[in-house]
Amino acid sequence: MKAKAISLTHPLKQHVRTGLLVLLISLLLSGLWGQVVRAEWELKDEKDGIKVFVQKVPGSDYDEFKGVVTLKTSVASVLAMLDDTPSYTKWIDKCAEAKLIKLLSFTERYIYQVSDLPWPVDDRDVVIHSVITQEAETKAIIVSTEADAKYEYPSSDSDNVRVPFSQGYYRILDVGDGQTEITWRLHTVPGGSIPTSLVNALLVEMPMNTLKNLKKEIMQKKYQTAAFEFSPEGSPIGWAVKEW
Repeated sequence: MKAKAISLTHPLKQHVRTGLLVLLISLLLSGLWGQVVRAEWELKDEKDGIKVFVQKVPGSDYDEFKGVVTLKTSVASVLAMLDDTPSYTKWIDKCAEAKLIKLLSFTERYIYQVSDLPWPVDDRDVVIHSVITQEAETKAIIVSTEADAKYEYPSSDSDNVRVPFSQGYYRILDVGDGQTEITWRLHTVPGGSIPTSLVNALLVEMPMNTLKNLKKEIMQKKYQTAAFEFSPEGSPIGWAVKEW
């Protein structure tokens, strides 16, 4: 996947590039880069225009999922929903809490998120480092998400288990005719004591429910009116219209 920093003229350009380099090195060390190239996906569910795929991850007990849907909406509207962190509890399946804890720039931030898992399994929480890039050829926007287990942030509940590893992304692509393709891909090691079968079962249910919810929530006026501010080179560098 050929990508470039989305903010070509942003004052924190060098900082973002450094973050992207660290992310790339992390991908290479973890072996995820090989998975990106391999991508042997098995279709597990398809309904309401949503497809959910799952693949095995070498060296891991936990599978990886990919959910894909195409909606009659804009790229800006999708990114607006991702920018509205507190709204995650309304559309991300099993998300009980979400808050923005550190905003570095339009293209980089840290988010705290809690997942409400079925009893008797303890809830999981995670500090997510999110970086926005743009594919040079397709202009698709990539919102990468990676758990930062070393980021010191208190759990909202002492019973929560901190997720040690999670990597994925949202890929947002304008496919023409006013439609946008959204791909959500994620591989997570939940940590603590949890049945592998339960986690792998959720890998189909979670993306399906999440993308169903997204289809409804994204039609809100505050997201539909979202518009980018662009750099001279034509890349989004901020919000020209933001109502959330």
